[in-house]
Amino acid sequence: MMKIWTCKGFTGMYAVPTAAVVVARYKDEATRLMRALLTENGLDPDQSFILVQVDVSVPHAVMLSNGDY
Repeated sequence: MMKIWTCKGFTGMYAVPTAAVVVARYKDEATRLMRALLTENGLDPDQSFILVQVDVSVPHAVMLSNGDY
């Protein structure tokens, strides 16, 4: 079963909060896909970032970025 992962904390093109969503079965696959996405967007694929699995067992909303630095 696929899982949903949020990704925050990576450095983007500008000094604003960044966020992405990754769909993958396992965290290592999500990490690989995120690094590929960073590369595709001209960003450093070796930088650190935070992946958090979204709990899909209950309805809820997830704030990816509220614009606060």
